[in-house]
Formats: sequence, structure tokens, C-alpha cells
Amino acid sequence: MEALNLIRPYLSSDQDLPAEDITSEIRAVLRSLENQREGTLRCINALSLTLSALKQQCMKLDEEISHYKSAISPIRRLPDEMLSEIFLHTVYSTKHLVPNPKKSPLLLTI
Repeated sequence: MEALNLIRPYLSSDQDLPAEDITSEIRAVLRSLENQREGTLRCINALSLTLSALKQQCMKLDEEISHYKSAISPIRRLPDEMLSEIFLHTVYSTKHLVPNPKKSPLLLTI
């Protein structure tokens, strides 16, 4: 903020160029600000890489969780005969010759 006060008088178009000592100070402040910006961009890039790695890890965990959940799914406890009966009751009648993905048995969820 202090640096902004240094250049404020020279921002309007009708002002002369700043004196050499002021120009040197402005350049020093500018270099400092540019270095801070580069450092900030490096941090952003590092955090982006970390975020990508964490998202990928989360996707792998979701997949593994899904496998474990399917292993203990209640439908696995039903005998095959019962599953066959359930399936037969969901099969559409002969009046529907073209399968409809929004109707059973293609749609197996409610």
C-alpha cells in the first residue's frame, strides 16, 4: 500500500515522468511484486498437483469401497431360484416387442 502512495502522483496522464530516484524505487517495488506473484503461481501449481493426486486417490477409494459393498450386498443372500422368480415377474408381456430401457427388465431399479 505504501508503494501505491509512491506512484499515485504519476498515474494521471498529465504528470511528468518520476525522478530517477523515484523510478528506481518503483522498479524495486515492481520486482518485489512480480517475485511475489511468481511465488504465488508456484504455490497454486503445487496445490493443483496435490489436488489432482487427492482426487485420483479418492476415485480409487470409491472403486474399492464399491467392491467391498457389493461383496456384502443383501441381494447376494437370495437363492438363485428366488432371483429367477423375481426376474420372471418383471419381464414385460408380448405386447411390448421393442425393449424399453425405462421399463423392466432393462430398468432394474425403482
